[in-house]
Amino acid sequence: SGRVRRSCDFAVGGFICTMLGYWFYCRYNLAQHRIRQRMLKEGMRNKILFEGSSLDPERKQTGNERSDS
Repeated sequence: SGRVRRSCDFAVGGFICTMLGYWFYCRYNLAQHRIRQRMLKEGMRNKILFEGSSLDPERKQTGNERSDS
């Protein structure tokens, strides 16, 4: 009967450690997801902004355009 309190303390301690570990893991993944979203949003904005201009990296440059720059 003397070890009931000790086993409950271990159970609560294990639960707290598990929940804190999972919380940090989720926060880390959320931060990574937000960074990827921000990069994608900026890339889409730049694509719309530069599409069709001379700064468009996907646009093929002809000989005349190369001599102008």
